[in-house]
Amino acid sequence: MLVARGVAPNIDVFLYNASGVPIRKLTDQPNFDYQARWSPDGQRIVYVSVRENRQVIFTMRPDGSEPAQLTANGVQNSEPAWSPDGRRIAFRSERSGTPEIYVMNADGSDQRALTSGIRATYPAWSPDGSRILFTGLVENRANVYVMNADGTGQRKLTETATGHSRVGFWSPDGKQIVFNTTRDGNDEIYIMSADGTSARNVSNHPSADLPFGWSTDGDIIFLSTRDRNGRDVYRMKADGSGVVRITTTK
Repeated sequence: MLVARGVAPNIDVFLYNASGVPIRKLTDQPNFDYQARWSPDGQRIVYVSVRENRQVIFTMRPDGSEPAQLTANGVQNSEPAWSPDGRRIAFRSERSGTPEIYVMNADGSDQRALTSGIRATYPAWSPDGSRILFTGLVENRANVYVMNADGTGQRKLTETATGHSRVGFWSPDGKQIVFNTTRDGNDEIYIMSADGTSARNVSNHPSADLPFGWSTDGDIIFLSTRDRNGRDVYRMKADGSGVVRITTTK
């Protein structure tokens, strides 16, 4: 696992084993290094590093070597997500003045916008690489949207009357989507079918719970404040059972 850990403003990326034991520190610079994600083949890690007060996207080897800068300094670029074939990276960029979803090749070339005017964040690829989930903020209400990988066919999957719905991730088989919502008055984790139907609460906890992906065997990986004021990493079954705390941070 990749875990961002530290005390602000010095946050670094660490490598953990699956049971929550830290193995090594991968980044070491006096600002934020976070939002780390494995490439599908496990040969590179994409992450965000704050440089000159702006978020910049980098990749590195799994041992922390060979860092490569993919986006330019001076503009906020964040929330990188690998395509399933490892050839492209979707990401959030504010280069137009508002957040939108962009895509680039894995080496940083051919950067282009997929959304415009919808204040789009949190891209996530479908397992077959044909679609991308994202969060859109329209009329001050956040909802989960989906689009084709080329930016066409954008449509809303959630209809949130109160609060917000955001941060969606596909299940490994592409049949379900886990997302965060505040429709019940606090941050909860919901699951819905890939077409947006059958949404249901699977966290049911008064703490703040935020999903950030699935394990390859179909568990939900999430952040929660249920054991302390700060967040730790947890996993649970797709039905909300079997909650296990992975990291223990004092």
